[in-house]
Amino acid sequence: MLKIVGTPIGNIEDISIRGIKELFSAKIVIAEDTRNFIKLRNLLAARFKEIINSLGLDEKTYPRLISYREKNHLKVIESLIALLKDGDAILVSDAGLPGISDPGQRLIAKAIEEEIPIDVIPGAVAYTVALVISGFNILNSVFLGFLPKEEGKIIKLLKKHKNETIVIYESPFRIFKLLTIIGKFNPNLNVCCCNDLTKKFQKVHRGNVLSVLNRLEKSTPKGEWCVVISSVKD
Repeated sequence: MLKIVGTPIGNIEDISIRGIKELFSAKIVIAEDTRNFIKLRNLLAARFKEIINSLGLDEKTYPRLISYREKNHLKVIESLIALLKDGDAILVSDAGLPGISDPGQRLIAKAIEEEIPIDVIPGAVAYTVALVISGFNILNSVFLGFLPKEEGKIIKLLKKHKNETIVIYESPFRIFKLLTIIGKFNPNLNVCCCNDLTKKFQKVHRGNVLSVLNRLEKSTPKGEWCVVISSVKD
């Protein structure tokens, strides 16, 4: 069986009790970055030692770690499928729920194709948090992950989904360019740009796209951003 485990997106307390139980009982962990997983596990062990012990688990017993990311998919996929047919393993991403804008989606699809049982232990997801905190129309929304780099392709997607609330991810290096392109497409659109969600100093910038761009240009954006774009109708 492949167990997909949601991990914190910012605040360490985003983790669920089920998540803690799986992370500290798993014998095999498939991780996007094994170093990040070790850091997370150590933080959880320090913060939630009493909970871990109350579950009858030992925070000092480490699982076998297997690195799985986009670049090594073809190299390791067959061995991972063979492993999953023989026993259980959990899948974690660097943050959030695996399968959402990360390579875990390909492993999950392959496991289903091979009739390997799948289970999901839910956790926080950045784009759903951003969508709710934006205050925009949730019932008619679409998540597009990371957009193409080309301006023409971005404009094409904005036109295609102009009557929907759009949620996307963006890097700190491209956030200014993205907002500039949105402004060219329709300067009257409202956006909600979120950073460090669920952390103590989370940032949420709402308003007209050009006013938000002007606000952000006065700072140095760091970390991944989640951008919610209102529909043309709103």
